[in-house]
Amino acid sequence: MNNDTENATYKNFIPHEAIVFCIELTDSIFNGPSQKPNQSYLLEILESLLELMTQLVILKPDSGIGCFLYHSGRNNCANGIYQLIPLRNINIKDMKTLSDLIQDVKLGRNDLQSYFKPSDSSTSLEEVFVFIQEQITKEFVDQSSYNFTRVFLFTDNDNPPEAIDKDARSRLRQITADLYDQQFVSITTFFFEDEATKFDTTFYSDILNSGSMVKNSQYNGPNVTPISIDSIRSKVLHARDTKRIAFRCPLMVSEEMNIKIGLKGYSVTGREKPGSKYKLVYEHDNIQEEAFSSRKYLHPRTGEVVSPSELHKVYQFGDINIELSEQEDLAIDEACENVQASLKLIGFRSKHKCVQYFNNIDKSMFVYPDESQYIGSTKFFTSLFKNMRVLGKVALVWGKLRNNGNAALYILNPSEETDKNEGFFIYRLPFIDEVRKIPDLISYDMDRKETQQDEALLKVTEAIVANFKLRNGYDPNDFKNPVLQKYYNTLHDYLLQQEGNTKSEKNLEQLLDSDDTMKKLKSVRDRIVASSQSTDATKQKLSKLFEVWNQLYESMESRNSDSPSIKRVKKDSFNL
Repeated sequence: MNNDTENATYKNFIPHEAIVFCIELTDSIFNGPSQKPNQSYLLEILESLLELMTQLVILKPDSGIGCFLYHSGRNNCANGIYQLIPLRNINIKDMKTLSDLIQDVKLGRNDLQSYFKPSDSSTSLEEVFVFIQEQITKEFVDQSSYNFTRVFLFTDNDNPPEAIDKDARSRLRQITADLYDQQFVSITTFFFEDEATKFDTTFYSDILNSGSMVKNSQYNGPNVTPISIDSIRSKVLHARDTKRIAFRCPLMVSEEMNIKIGLKGYSVTGREKPGSKYKLVYEHDNIQEEAFSSRKYLHPRTGEVVSPSELHKVYQFGDINIELSEQEDLAIDEACENVQASLKLIGFRSKHKCVQYFNNIDKSMFVYPDESQYIGSTKFFTSLFKNMRVLGKVALVWGKLRNNGNAALYILNPSEETDKNEGFFIYRLPFIDEVRKIPDLISYDMDRKETQQDEALLKVTEAIVANFKLRNGYDPNDFKNPVLQKYYNTLHDYLLQQEGNTKSEKNLEQLLDSDDTMKKLKSVRDRIVASSQSTDATKQKLSKLFEVWNQLYESMESRNSDSPSIKRVKKDSFNL
């Protein structure tokens, strides 16, 4: 076990994240690739930044955003580094500045090249990295400092002057090593290349893959693969989804041999929900004062205010109220606090006997080794993972994931070879009183034999599904909350002084932008309508399949309604 963490207790960690956009102003970044000359790399970056800020206001309103552009010749910038958005928590002034700039460029009232004024005198990467280091480590007066920072580096220049200077390379490697070591910093690269000129990643791979974080782990540094202009927005918006640790606890593998390894779990699925609530204020002499809430206890019959000294804490057991003394309450709290989060390995079992869909009562989490708790956890974890996946086994463990949680039985299931990440998925197994019988469908005869119409309907359905490519499956994080989007879009338009659309077509577009499910349904419907209106016989195939499917379904419905063996009801009801 690590000496510095032997007696340590993991306290609540409040993440305060900052995202820094660092953009190199080159002649070609104001334009787009040769195959898409009407697009602009820089405009796409700024639009992605504005959309990211709009989403972070909903999900993580206390996040920090900064946008720096170097090689700029504007009068108010030092060392050629222009701060379009100074690094600070998201605020409406920065969003307004960025929104007005994008709108002026699109309406032709301004030009990005004349606005940022790229300079002939270049700014060294050493000055840029030192400037970023100063910004993310400085102390703020009116807000807390950042404990995690993402740096987004945008450039299409693969041969800066430092590439041929050995001393400059060495200094840059040391600066990035300091960034990795001193602060929770990750660098994400956005390298652009054209069909005619490929981007050489040798220089950036050399200066970015450094630091003890790289040498002492399996981390290989940032991904320096060039991307296309169409991938900028999706890659930027990945910053919304912060993979925070959901739990951290030890796993007792063998009590006799005293073998323990450290585990940490991450949430696999999530849903879009608003961030922390804002404080309440009121106006007093034209000054906003913060308001505080208080609680009063009223008598149930008279309505009189009951003094806190007259209240007694009781535990209800049936129709009996049990009152405990302060010493007894304290003893109960201490007993609960002494039980720390931990898991104990019980044994192994076949995967096919344990992983059943009807046991899925809670969302799964992804488990990874935690080397900070116990040295050697990664090696033991890797060996355990490989053997379990080869043998088709899962591990049964007992314990609780958090100090204030309840003990339960869990399954550690190794990931499949098709999964992007290798590790274990942990599932909670239900107790016997949590298992419920799945009811039979009331309107379906389970003893009815399949007919030719059933087989025909199945084949037509398979042919319809084959026309739609289901590439990535279903990820809840990809679907926005339409209620939240509508609320914050209204607030967004009001604060940024943007006019709302009144036409029905524009309202439909706004609805589709805020509801991803409706957008996907409309895309499916548009394909079917286009197929029915097409004059090409091959393109009419999809609409013809739907016509056949509807005919088969209607004939089956009419047959079922005439059959006396099937009891028809208006609506299926499940007694769960």
